[in-house]
This record gives sequence, structure tokens and C-alpha cells, in this order.
Amino acid sequence: MKKKITALITGVMLLVTLIPATALAAESLEPTAVLQPTKVYNPNESIPKTTCQVSNSSPVLFNGHHGALYEIPFSESGTIDLIVENSQGTGDIWYDCGTKEELNDKWEAKLPMKKDEQHLLTDSGVTGEKCYFAVYGKSGSFNAAFDLKVRLYPSADRTISISKKEYFGFNPNAKSQSYKFTAKETGTIKVSLYAGENDVKFSLLNSKKQQISRSVLKMYDIDSPVYFGVKKGKTYYLRLKNLGPADDRPFWLSVKNTKIKEKSGATRKKAVTVKRNKKVRGYVLSGKKGHDWYKVKVKKSGKVKFYLQNQMTNQCYLDVYNKKGKKVKGLKYKKGETDNYILSKTKYGRLSKGTYYVKVYTKDKRECGGYALKWK
Repeated sequence: MKKKITALITGVMLLVTLIPATALAAESLEPTAVLQPTKVYNPNESIPKTTCQVSNSSPVLFNGHHGALYEIPFSESGTIDLIVENSQGTGDIWYDCGTKEELNDKWEAKLPMKKDEQHLLTDSGVTGEKCYFAVYGKSGSFNAAFDLKVRLYPSADRTISISKKEYFGFNPNAKSQSYKFTAKETGTIKVSLYAGENDVKFSLLNSKKQQISRSVLKMYDIDSPVYFGVKKGKTYYLRLKNLGPADDRPFWLSVKNTKIKEKSGATRKKAVTVKRNKKVRGYVLSGKKGHDWYKVKVKKSGKVKFYLQNQMTNQCYLDVYNKKGKKVKGLKYKKGETDNYILSKTKYGRLSKGTYYVKVYTKDKRECGGYALKWK
């Protein structure tokens, strides 16, 4: 079972192969030292550093190459990142991960000894696994020093805070990861996520960890948030499925809770009047089909257009009825890829002067989220 490790060198991404501990042990290549990772929940946390030095006087790793091999155990499941910084000295050193055989003739990433150059390597694993980091001089005389910092971002389920960027690791053996939160306001939550090049499926669970929303796919290459409808004081869980293993960098999650004061009618007879060019907001909770009614008064015959901002988990529908209850027009608004308005390009012809009713609704009780409505 091979794993990926990513190296970042002044903005350039290089891929290196990481070999499981069992393969490494078979070559009897003993580690120079064991580096215990520091568990963190934020990349800005202060962590200890280990100052290292390699030279042509260091022990021979293989085939006459001198250097050091560091063993990094996974104290718990998650993502480890290793930071190499403050490199300085004479000559060049190289780095890679692998067995004795693979460390020979398979060097794809060079670690130049430049002051303040920083290198970041990452890998995800489960409790008890180990990864290895080898540093050595390839030939000639060299003497180099550098600092190593090793962080572990745990993947365990935990409670998260509203309006705070939370960082997590990835467990390659877990089917999903869940994060608990309590809604501070009735309205929507806006979920933003960075998961490298991983596609993720979101779903909203109730306090009993029962799924109450549809699963929403978040594509790694589409920078759009995911919305759910929530009620103040209620406890929920966000479940993430299908993380990785395309990209093993730590990921972050942010949940923003927006209060919505909805003024709508539950039926056509109780519809609430919306003035022309005035925006109103509404929300839909999971577990029931949303049916919000509004009334519009057309003062003179003319063309009418409706603007709907869809912040649902998927589809949102809008129907227009005349005073007699006959549907004039129906529209379907897909979930947008940005926070911008999804505009109706359909003109309703010359509506006669009079009163009309607008129904905003979902057809699936698993659909939830919010919307904004305006007409002109």
C-alpha cells in the first residue's frame, strides 16, 4: 500500500512516493531518530523544532551516501505535515522517502541549502503507522543544517465552532468524518471547505446522527459553498464522505450561521405582500417540504421578472398564480456555483393589472437552505 507525499518548494509542487513501514523494515535501514509529531488544530500554533545536521561525516545510509533517516509515527489517525526550514550550509542535500532499494536512483526532489527556504511534506495515515524522511548528500563534501517541525492534524470527530476556521486531518480508513455544532440562529449555515484536490460529499445530520438532508457533492475545482437550513438552539452534525486520497494535505472547514427573519405565508390565503424591487429572504428546514407564499400587486400591465437567489442544497421552485388560483408560470432554479443571484431570464409577458401569488417551494423534504426573492 503506497501513499502520496507532497513537497512544496517556493510554490512548486513535487510528488514523492512514501513506502509503508513494513517495506522499510525489510531493508534493515535503521532510523537515525524518531520524531514525535505535535498534535495541532491550527497551523499557527507554536510547535517545537528539531535542529538537524548532515555532512559527508554522517553515517552511510546506502551505496556510500551519508545522511540521516527520520521515523515519524502516527500517534493517532490524521494527517502529518513535516516542515523543513532554515536550511543553510555548504553543498546540496537531497531528500525522499522509501526503502533502501528505492532510495537509490530515485531522487526526484532536491532540497537546496538556501537560507529561509521552506519545504512542506504531508501524508495521511492511521494510528500505529509510520512514515520516514531521508536526508543525505549525494556526492562530494557537504555540511548542512536545517530545522524540522512535525505536526499531526487529527481526523477524529469533534465539536466545531461557528464562524471559525477549523483544521482537520484525513483518516484513509474511515468512511466518513462528522463534526458537531449547535446553531446560534434560525436560518442557514454556509459551509466552506478546502480539501485540496479531493471531492467531498456533505450531509446534515440531527442530534441523533440521523441524516436529514440530501447528500451534496462539493467538487474540489468549484469554489462554491454549501448551504443548509437550521434552527436556533438545535444540535447538528456535518458529515463528510469520500475525502481523499487524491491530496493528503490538511483541510479546513468553516461554518457561518446567518439569521433569517422570514415573513411569508404557509398558504396562498395567508400570503405576505412583497413590494416591487424589494428583496425578501426565507429559509427551509430539513424534514418537510417548504411552501412559502408571497403576494405581489401589479399596478399596471407590463412585463414582470422574478429574481431568485438559490441557497438550497439543490433545486428550488417558483410558481406564479393569478387571483383565481390558476398557475401562470413555473420556474426551476438550480443551485448556483457562486453566491450571486440566479436570475430568471423568462419574462412573463404582459401581466394584467391585479394581484398575483408567488409560491417558493421544494419538492423533496431533504432539500433545505435559504433563498432571496425579488421582483420587478
